[in-house]
Amino acid sequence: WNTCDLTLAALNSIFRLNDPWVEVLVIDNASTDNTAVKVRRYFPEAVLMINKDNLGYAAANNIGMRLAKGDYFLLLNSDAELVSPKTFDSLSELFSKQPEIGAVGAKLVLPSGRVQTIGRTFLSLKRVIKEQLFFAAVNRNETVVRRGAVDVDYIDGAFLAVRRQVVEQLGGLAERFFMF
Repeated sequence: WNTCDLTLAALNSIFRLNDPWVEVLVIDNASTDNTAVKVRRYFPEAVLMINKDNLGYAAANNIGMRLAKGDYFLLLNSDAELVSPKTFDSLSELFSKQPEIGAVGAKLVLPSGRVQTIGRTFLSLKRVIKEQLFFAAVNRNETVVRRGAVDVDYIDGAFLAVRRQVVEQLGGLAERFFMF
């Protein structure tokens, strides 16, 4: 919503990977900054859906997943860019080799190079006490230093790959949550 330049950069990062198996859908949540016009102009190969109102993260992504044809979905925020040419191959391989995995996140890296997150853990009373009383520099994302797949309590929506089967079983994202 109203992130035209970021959306164009995100789309450029996807199409730069030149993967013929990737279907790209853009769900515009009633932007007023010409996002839809520019997406249509610069990325005509993307399927563009324009909502009359800003429906929020969950509802917009549910629309996209209903329109998509694939067995896997990658929900990518407009402020995220794909940097690896192996992104889609890696996701496909992971889902194929490990059928018990329903959703996958990615290491999110800020433009400065600092790791933002690689999934998150739920807060617990013990963790809060340790952080507050002992001023422990406990990183809520202790997995960021690891490589490869790691288990996390939840995945950030900025990059969320999920199986169609899981989305169908759950009935999509909970639309009662506008964001987060």
